[in-house]
Amino acid sequence: FSTTQVHEEILAERVKKELGELGMAPADLWKTVDNILSKDGFVNGEWNLAMTIQRCLAAQPGGDNGRNRQLCEELFQSVLFERVGGNLGSVSEAEWKFGNQSQADLFTSRWLDAELGKQKGNCAMLDAHAVMFDGSKEVAGYLVGRPNGGQCLAKVAQLLCKAKPADKKLHVKQLYRGLPPGDARRPLVSAAKEAAAKTSPDGCTVDVLGAL
Repeated sequence: FSTTQVHEEILAERVKKELGELGMAPADLWKTVDNILSKDGFVNGEWNLAMTIQRCLAAQPGGDNGRNRQLCEELFQSVLFERVGGNLGSVSEAEWKFGNQSQADLFTSRWLDAELGKQKGNCAMLDAHAVMFDGSKEVAGYLVGRPNGGQCLAKVAQLLCKAKPADKKLHVKQLYRGLPPGDARRPLVSAAKEAAAKTSPDGCTVDVLGAL
């Protein structure tokens, strides 16, 4: 399993209670968060954007109705988020952020993968979000384990190297864990090496892809 699959399964287990009360599958709950990020966009570098009930409702099909309100309230009170502001005792006026950096990075990768899909896999669009590939974050590892992100392995490696060229071993470790295992990994790595070769890659990118 890739890092993406493992972490999403762990999250699904942790929100099992909320899922039972809502009668939802994990993918449906993730989609609720995806809708919020997709509607408002993701401001470059802002990993824990403040979330509110109103923002959640505005992003859901059907808007402000009883079902969506229950969904948004359960979502923000789950382990996915932590409260960061608003009036005490008031859910409607509260603000939340992702519970930790890994969860923020996981959903950032979902957003980026969806954006790649909208642009038919144009990996160059990732240049505009280079700050999201800072070596201290896990976005790169999560992204290459996704359908569109895996096709942009060469670009992701390049952006990691551009951010922190001295951290080649860390980049290799993150991408290796993020890529799907076994037979699914090989064609992605081969395609990435071919793509990189066409762009006069820097030594760091060559070394990182070569180690995968």
